[in-house]
Amino acid sequence: MNTKHVSFDDVLYVTPKGDINIKVLKKDSGDEYVNSEGQSIYDTQNIAIIINDGNFSYVYKNIPSNGQFIKYDYCVDKNNNFILLIMIKYGDFSKAYGTYMEHKYEILRFEPNKVSTLSAMYSGALDYKGNVTTESGIIYPYITSSEIISRLIETGICDEKNTRQSKILEKNKINTPDELNDLAKLGNNITIGKLLNTLDKYPVSNINVIKYNDLGYYLYNGENYKSAEFILEYVLQIFPKRTVAYLNLGDTYWSLGKTSDAQRMYRNYIYFMNQNYKSNKIPKYIKERTL
Repeated sequence: MNTKHVSFDDVLYVTPKGDINIKVLKKDSGDEYVNSEGQSIYDTQNIAIIINDGNFSYVYKNIPSNGQFIKYDYCVDKNNNFILLIMIKYGDFSKAYGTYMEHKYEILRFEPNKVSTLSAMYSGALDYKGNVTTESGIIYPYITSSEIISRLIETGICDEKNTRQSKILEKNKINTPDELNDLAKLGNNITIGKLLNTLDKYPVSNINVIKYNDLGYYLYNGENYKSAEFILEYVLQIFPKRTVAYLNLGDTYWSLGKTSDAQRMYRNYIYFMNQNYKSNKIPKYIKERTL
């Protein structure tokens, strides 16, 4: 089993008490697990987080995320301590129709030479009370960073004045989906961290799902396979009936040498094409690869 971690994201935050660097690592190939249909699937997003404030490093544990994703947001408390929220969204998306299971979060406070966990103290503070659903029936606790930060301020975890005036800066520019498409068309490498930033500000919806699917295709064409894999998996989490995304993700898996995963995507693609009476338009190579 390969347990090597590859770079997932590397972000620098400038805070009132100095710089904090967050490095997110993703396992190159993960552990095997069995999903609800009894299929043997590999965990492709086993994640570790290393946080460094210049004085010491803190490793936030490995997070097995079987088809899920992770995001993090930040603010400042009344004592100018850096507050980091890590949100993990769980769900089994190995099937054609994704099923939302649960979410959990960790709230970390960075003090001089130590990290305190506030999760238990503020248990339930970030539970979502609304009814935001997607085509697949997934219910998300919060959609954007601004909603999460507002909730952290509302619950007293963060201080609004210090947070708004602290001038916490990210090095990464947040691109629109159109800008990412233009970059990908030119063959530019687009990191998963940059994709996450865009997805956070411009969530996948009926308005932009075609753009995100096209982005996955352009990344695949540019041999940026890991990022293509990430964005296409993400699209299918939100829109599990997006037929062409199964084709694009299957091609991406195939290029990554993930033959069984590619065949699973191709079978989903064939299923939906048959459902839409378009079996005559299925490329010949797809049928050959699924034999």
